[in-house]
Amino acid sequence: MLRPSALNSRIYSSLAAILACQLICSQALAQGPVAIPEDGRVTETEAIPRSPMPERPAGNLGGLVKPQPKAMKPAEVYRHLLKSSAMVYTKQNEEGYAGTGTAWLVDRERKLFVTNEHVVADVAKAMLFFPKYEDGYLVADPEKYMMYESVPAEVLDEDGDYDLALLQAKSIPSDFVDLTVAKRPIWPGEEVFTVAGRPSGSHGMWVFGEGSVRQVSRGPLANGSITHVMESDIPINQGNSGAAVVDEQGQVVAVAEGFRTKARGTSLFIAARAVREYLDLVLPLVDPADADAMVTAGARHVEQGRIQKGLELFADVLGQDPQRVDALAERGWAFLQQNDLDSAEQDFLDSLKLNPTVPLAHQGLGDIYGLRGETDKAIDSYTSAIRNEPTAGFLYNSRGVEYYKNDYNLALADFSRAIKLDPTDGQFYVNRGLAHRELGDLTKSIADLQIAVKRAPLDDDFHNELGISLFQAERYSEAAESFFRATKLDDQNAIYFQNLADSFYRLKKYDAALTALDKSVKIDGESAYAFYIAGRCFQALDKMESAASMLLKSVELDSEDADAHQALGEVMQSLGHSDRAQVAFRKAANLNGEQYVAASDAPAGNQRVARKPVGGNHPLKGAWSLNQRVNGVLVKAVTAIDGQGNYLTEFYSTDVNGNDEVTRERGTITVDGRYIVIDADGQDAMRHQMQLQGEKLFIKYSDVNQWLVWRKQN
Repeated sequence: MLRPSALNSRIYSSLAAILACQLICSQALAQGPVAIPEDGRVTETEAIPRSPMPERPAGNLGGLVKPQPKAMKPAEVYRHLLKSSAMVYTKQNEEGYAGTGTAWLVDRERKLFVTNEHVVADVAKAMLFFPKYEDGYLVADPEKYMMYESVPAEVLDEDGDYDLALLQAKSIPSDFVDLTVAKRPIWPGEEVFTVAGRPSGSHGMWVFGEGSVRQVSRGPLANGSITHVMESDIPINQGNSGAAVVDEQGQVVAVAEGFRTKARGTSLFIAARAVREYLDLVLPLVDPADADAMVTAGARHVEQGRIQKGLELFADVLGQDPQRVDALAERGWAFLQQNDLDSAEQDFLDSLKLNPTVPLAHQGLGDIYGLRGETDKAIDSYTSAIRNEPTAGFLYNSRGVEYYKNDYNLALADFSRAIKLDPTDGQFYVNRGLAHRELGDLTKSIADLQIAVKRAPLDDDFHNELGISLFQAERYSEAAESFFRATKLDDQNAIYFQNLADSFYRLKKYDAALTALDKSVKIDGESAYAFYIAGRCFQALDKMESAASMLLKSVELDSEDADAHQALGEVMQSLGHSDRAQVAFRKAANLNGEQYVAASDAPAGNQRVARKPVGGNHPLKGAWSLNQRVNGVLVKAVTAIDGQGNYLTEFYSTDVNGNDEVTRERGTITVDGRYIVIDADGQDAMRHQMQLQGEKLFIKYSDVNQWLVWRKQN
């Protein structure tokens, strides 16, 4: 059984430099029903390959096969649900129980309850409160339940695809009965009923709700997953999540899940068909009857983060059969999730000795070698996995991530293969977009990243990456929109606010930029670039004292930033501090002689060099190579630049007869600030944007409107 690699599936970058960004998990889902975003965009969750399921044992599993009872009146339905429902609390932090929802009994013998996945997401334990009675009356006062003892429950399974979870209680009331999941179709117009433990907006507990079915169809739940959904006009709120919705016979026809924020009276419920699918999947794994079921259950526990439980099941299987290949590979994957690379590697190698064609073992080794920085070995392992599982797009993506470290073209090819096999995964488009960006093709980079944000509109990193490519293409207004969306999805990421501010600065919206920078610095006060942008904004607003303060802080945090020293010199000169200005100008020139000079008589704001020749030990001096497609045509070239800025370029091509041809071009190169001027013999001089990043020279050729990447040769 393969796993989409979580350890190395993403490539990240920031506007100022390529950074590793954290994936931030939302805590909101643990508080109650999830609301669909106002724009209504959702992403279909990736279907994860699973091992074949063991054959379902005959007989009643959780009350799925029961005689249909007679119709009940609403009050009778209510009392029926009270004997099957529990209020769920989950402990999110040390301060107390934060998450709340409702659960219902599906298997009385095994004390199994069903609730929403988002109610118990990322927790191993939950607390259940059952209805209490005093003198024959139902206790509905929430404060009284704080005096009653709760019942602990273990989270056995959670599945975001269905937004369902399975709990096992330590005990249940003696008069509790399990509910039957309806097997018949549910029709619009039918009356349906539910009971919630403690929904928000209500003063009491065990709140009754009734309404009618509006429609049943396949579509998005509030959490974005695509499954069988029932719509109803039953009003639900936080606290309803996970509650059973039943018909007049008391059979479960749906499970409460969420609501639409832009539609009146539209509540979303997981339809009975999806509930049956989920229970058929997980109930046989609660007490696995044989080795196959134990391996499947163990893999599912590991997949959902209950690694120790999975390891215990694998140990039981391997204790009976030490050469069980799938158990070895799955245990290796569990060790890998614990970052125990040595144990994982040994299990993967042992499984491959027994069966050299196990894709999961090859994939796991690829992840291990990638984490260790052994790129070639990682590529070889992913290649072996692909040979045995050629239709798994995530394997091509993983290999592409390794290629990305050294060869963007090979990475691009693998990301494209991954997309062809699975065009629904937004991460594949992001990775290909980053490869296009590194190769200088911003048009294709933006196109891929736009698809990615459509696939996953709630992924803040996707919006940030799109913003970076738009920024590099000088489409600052669109970049600002993307960065703004990223900040809305994660308002604790300083880089997003910094990038937003940089876009506003380029748009000359200095006050907006300073507002964004204020938020960025409050989150991370150690970003030199944030203070640099702030200094430039104050400089543009002619607030030189504030500008000087910001730029001094910037060079204090990063003394090697030539741009910051240059800006500081300009501001100091404007303030009349000539000596301090010259110190800053000299520092900028020492750090970046290509762009800045320490001219003592240059006017403020005009220290950038005009047509500075390439000479001496200038970083452009030397040999550079190009290997990139331009408008679909592969261009290969080598150029040599001497100390005086003279260059010789050789272009390599193949004629119609297949013969190699070499075309030579001579001329001179000069640098004009952030531009390079190429004056080829016999041609008009051409001025292009340029960026020098270490051993890479990025030039945006104005005649083809494309960034090309020249790499320095040793």
